[in-house]
Amino acid sequence: RGRVIDLVGHTSSGKTTLALTAIAELQKSKKAVGEQANVLYVDAECAIDPRYAKMLGVDMDEVYLIQPDNGEDGYLAAEMFIASGVADLVVIDSIAAMIPKAMLEVELGDQPQIAMGARLDSQGIARLFNIAHKTKCTVILINQWKTAVRPNQMSRTDGVSGNQYQPGGETFKFYLTQMVELQRVGKIYEGDTLISNQVRVRVLKNKIAPPGRECDIFITFGVGLDVIQEAIELGLQTESVIRSGRSMYSVSPEIMPNLPPDEEPPRFNGRPKFVEWLKENPEIVQRIRKSISEKLLQGNSGEERIGLADGTETQDVAPITD
Repeated sequence: RGRVIDLVGHTSSGKTTLALTAIAELQKSKKAVGEQANVLYVDAECAIDPRYAKMLGVDMDEVYLIQPDNGEDGYLAAEMFIASGVADLVVIDSIAAMIPKAMLEVELGDQPQIAMGARLDSQGIARLFNIAHKTKCTVILINQWKTAVRPNQMSRTDGVSGNQYQPGGETFKFYLTQMVELQRVGKIYEGDTLISNQVRVRVLKNKIAPPGRECDIFITFGVGLDVIQEAIELGLQTESVIRSGRSMYSVSPEIMPNLPPDEEPPRFNGRPKFVEWLKENPEIVQRIRKSISEKLLQGNSGEERIGLADGTETQDVAPITD
């Protein structure tokens, strides 16, 4: 609590989904002790879908939602909400959409003042940073990578983001406790229909734990962070889940040790049927996840890091930017 966290990534990398999931988990934990979570969502992009948020478990009736006309109004509303002393979480979606009022009022075709947006972001985040620490309010900032326009190809970069940068100015990253990058590296299909994305989460900066760590999460449309798809993909690589041919799925015998010796675990023709069976049997999912953890800790998965299972589309080398 009292920290500023940055979620950065390209389009459709799961940044908003991860932020909404954080809101849902906060509301769930508060309700468990009979309290109400005080959350402000600054929708500068005017793109939030309340129905999708509800699917992820967010109670939008208990979320203060504003869609500011300009960046100044957004930062001022967030500052007043945090300064009230009752705020638990503030989400700004996104920093790139916090457009200064002066830039919106300039005539079309006229050149606005250079770095106007960066100065506004630096000033706004600096004011939020101070009062958020005092009132123990967590601030989640959603941001995007943008391609830097360099005068020549010999100019140096920071060595981390290459020729890409985040809107917010040079001082933006100094206010962050954690900088988390989300990169879509794979897709999962059912037939010709895209149902899930595999997203690699990298911690680029961390003041409360060692940085540089990464993990893969699976985001299913209409579900959010999908534990079942994660268990299937990682289970295929650790042999906790078995696939015969292209579409026959089952679990390994070690997952169901109580079966008679002459009986094998059930097999399912097609991934959707296998997913439905796992939804109806959550204890099987827990056994698969436990088996995966044990094999990874023992090093049975080999020296290569976990990637996508065979047969799924992957773009591990170059990120998907569309």
